[in-house]
Amino acid sequence: MGGDVGCASSPGEGSTSWLALPVREAAAPVAQELADLPALDGLNVLVVEDNATNRMIARKMIESLGACVTTAEDGEEGAAAAVRGAFDLVLMDIQMPRLDGVAATQRIRASNTRAAQVPIIGLTANVLSHQREEYLAAGMDGVVGKPVSPTVLLQEIQRIAQCDPTPRGAPDAPDESPDDLSGSSRGRTRSRRLMPLPVPRRS
Repeated sequence: MGGDVGCASSPGEGSTSWLALPVREAAAPVAQELADLPALDGLNVLVVEDNATNRMIARKMIESLGACVTTAEDGEEGAAAAVRGAFDLVLMDIQMPRLDGVAATQRIRASNTRAAQVPIIGLTANVLSHQREEYLAAGMDGVVGKPVSPTVLLQEIQRIAQCDPTPRGAPDAPDESPDDLSGSSRGRTRSRRLMPLPVPRRS
C-alpha cells in the first residue's frame, strides 16, 4: 500500500507515533446512494413523522431526490394537512401521539377530497406480515421499513406508480364490498383508484 510509519520520543515529554497511508477521500455512502437514484422532480410529498430527527432526515432525503416536501408532526396534523393540501404522495409514520398512522390513513381515505386517492406509504420498524396486512387494510398502498433506505423507498414509489395505469382525474371505479377492501393486500382490486405518481427518471 505504500505509506509510512514512525515514532519520535523526547525524554520527559513523551512519544509521538504516526501512520500515513495514501488513501482517497470516499463519498458518504448515503450521498453516493442518492446520486445513483432516479429523481423525483416535481413531486409534492407530505412527510408525517413525530420524531424530529427522523422528520429532518426524511425531509432532506426526499428533497435531495428533487421533491418538494411538507412535514407534519403527528397523525392529527398530518391528516389535516393531507386533506387541505395537494400532495402526490404521503409518507406516514405508524406510531405517533394524538392520532397514529393507521387512524390518520383511515381518516384521509374517508375524506371526500382529492387526498382520499393519494398514495400513502407507511414508514415503520414494525414490518411483520400481520402488521403489513393491518397497514394495507387501513388504506396504505405500501410499507417501507425503518431505517429507511432511499433505494427501497424509490422502489416502492415506482411499484405504486406503475401498478395502476388510471390517469389523473379519471373517475373512480365502482365501490366494492368491505370484504374486498380489507383483502386488498391479497391482490384484490380496490375501489379507490390510485393517482399514479410520475415515474422517477434517471438523470
